[in-house]
Amino acid sequence: HGLSPVDVTSALVVARTASADSAATHRLLLVTDANLTDYRDLAGSNTYRGEDYWWLNDGDLTLRLKVQPGKAHTLSFYWGCKNDTRSARLTLFGETQTLTQSGYDGFRWFDLDLPADKLTSPDLTLSLTKPEAGSAAFVGRVKLRVR
Repeated sequence: HGLSPVDVTSALVVARTASADSAATHRLLLVTDANLTDYRDLAGSNTYRGEDYWWLNDGDLTLRLKVQPGKAHTLSFYWGCKNDTRSARLTLFGETQTLTQSGYDGFRWFDLDLPADKLTSPDLTLSLTKPEAGSAAFVGRVKLRVR
């Protein structure tokens, strides 16, 4: 039916239940990327332009992601904007910084480079919280790739 075979050794499958109801719909997402170490589909109670997302005004987001220790990675957020400016406070490696994106309507990938010398464990924990001022970010997905 027009589908190509997929190398399952490099595929990550993410499944999510839309509701706790027994007649719930399920969403299956097949991500194929040999450099991918972790991927999260962040379904909250909100949708914009057909994308489910987590809005930081609804609560903080803490993720524990898998990495390949000693290798540089790229951390990517599928960041939403509504022709406005959206911000979040990111706590990573014991440091907090403000992340801000603006100038578009919808979602775009926003990348941060993570140096190899900071990645000493197979687990990486990060937290996103709403900013002290301004509009809180909304994020649909998070992925982590080896560079």
